[in-house]
Amino acid sequence: MWDCLDPVKGGVPVFFGGCNKSLEALDDMYYLYTETFVWKHATSSGNPPSPRDSHTCSSWKNKIIVIGGEDGHDYYLSDVHILDADTLMWRELNTSGQLLPPRAGHSTVAFGKNLFVFGGFTDAQNLYNDLHMLDVGDGPSARFSVAGDCLDPVKGGVPVFFGGCNKSLEALDDMYYLYTG
Repeated sequence: MWDCLDPVKGGVPVFFGGCNKSLEALDDMYYLYTETFVWKHATSSGNPPSPRDSHTCSSWKNKIIVIGGEDGHDYYLSDVHILDADTLMWRELNTSGQLLPPRAGHSTVAFGKNLFVFGGFTDAQNLYNDLHMLDVGDGPSARFSVAGDCLDPVKGGVPVFFGGCNKSLEALDDMYYLYTG
């Protein structure tokens, strides 16, 4: 299950997808109101992402962007879906240029008009160490994390990628800053 902060609801965490105890991929969405610790199921419309796990979810302007993940049947995804946080309407974004290879367990950071996608995997033998950029411009939105992501306020909003695991599934504790200016 992956989350991001809803830009419209004042930073309320939004959780989309994930998997249950039977490892069945899910496509439901919930808000967690942290002041009262109350969960609320969110009903959306449009063309939502298919059930998935190990995807990313990022907030950008008044949008929430979901990218990639695994469908629960060892099929890896690279699609991009955008949720308008005002209307709760989903749409799939048709991308162009060099397409993002399917992946799960990656990390994404929305920064300025760009969404950066780093790393991920498609199986134990195919771990990615690449960086892709999706220009979301003034239109659509972005998404998610397993290796970890945040913006470092001390360094002026520089995206930070940290952790994850290697091919042997050993936890990593390294950290990288991505200077974009």
